[in-house]
Amino acid sequence: MTQACILKPDTKGRIKLGKLAKGVSSFHVVVDSKKRN
Repeated sequence: MTQACILKPDTKGRIKLGKLAKGVSSFHVVVDSKKRN
């Protein structure tokens, strides 16, 4: 099962994953040519 979600950084540029990170050892983020995540 694959689930897509939008990750938005806080004011310091950090990303809080919270419960999304449970049981996950790595993340893959794709940034397109318009610098969108």
